[in-house]
Amino acid sequence: MKAECGCRCLSHGKGKYGISCRMDSLGKDVVLLIGGGQKPHAGCVVICEPDQASGKVTTSVHTFTTHREEAVARPVAEAVCRKTGARVVCVCGIHVEKAGKKDIELLVKNTQELGRRILKCF
Repeated sequence: MKAECGCRCLSHGKGKYGISCRMDSLGKDVVLLIGGGQKPHAGCVVICEPDQASGKVTTSVHTFTTHREEAVARPVAEAVCRKTGARVVCVCGIHVEKAGKKDIELLVKNTQELGRRILKCF
C-alpha cells in the first residue's frame, strides 16, 4: 500500500448507503475490513491466495447464514490479490433495514466504486 503507516481508510457514499474500508498489512499480506449501511458487521470472510505459476487466484469464502456480502466482497478481494500478488483476507458486512431493490442496487454501486478506489492504493 502507498500509505506509510500500513493502514488506510477509504469510504464512498453517504448516510445509510455509505461504505467504508479499512486496509491494513500483516507482513506481506493484505487485510480489508469493508462495512456499511446502518449496521456494519461480519457477514462474510473472503480469503484469496495468488497462484504464481498460473497467475490465477484461489479463493475461499465463508458466508454467515442469511448474508449475501460475497457478491461485493469477493470481486474486491480477488482484484487486490491479482494486483498485489499478496494473500488477501476480506471481512465484509453491509446492512440496511428493510432494503428494497433500489437500496441494494445503490449499496452495490457504492461498494464497486469503493473497490476501484481501493485498487488505486496498491
